[in-house]
Amino acid sequence: MSKLGVNVRGSHLVTMELGPLPLDIVGSESYVLNITSDRTVITATEGAGLFYGLMSLIGLIDVGGEMELKEMVIHDKPRFQYRGHQVDVARNFRSKATIFKTLDAMALWKASLMRLFVDLLDMNSLMTYFHLT
Repeated sequence: MSKLGVNVRGSHLVTMELGPLPLDIVGSESYVLNITSDRTVITATEGAGLFYGLMSLIGLIDVGGEMELKEMVIHDKPRFQYRGHQVDVARNFRSKATIFKTLDAMALWKASLMRLFVDLLDMNSLMTYFHLT
């Protein structure tokens, strides 16, 4: 948590475990996030579920406030096969730093796929090739 810029005070333990999940949320990206007064447990069947559970926990933390989490249990399973974001750098250039910022934001949104459109031809060549002029 200190790498995230969060100053942790107290003795709240955060544990990540690979283990069985309830049958209604079984999947590679599914997880259970159980927050009690003294500890937080993230349980998943695969590493992707642990990652998404951690992203949910980070999203619940109020960095500017008192760092208090309410007790809760979250059962989460993706609704769709993938959650993605599309970036078209062929027609709208983005810097390498911007792409990395986009990837960081996608992690917080729990997006699992990025479509990156890259075109090595300039627009005039492309239009001529496809007879669009």
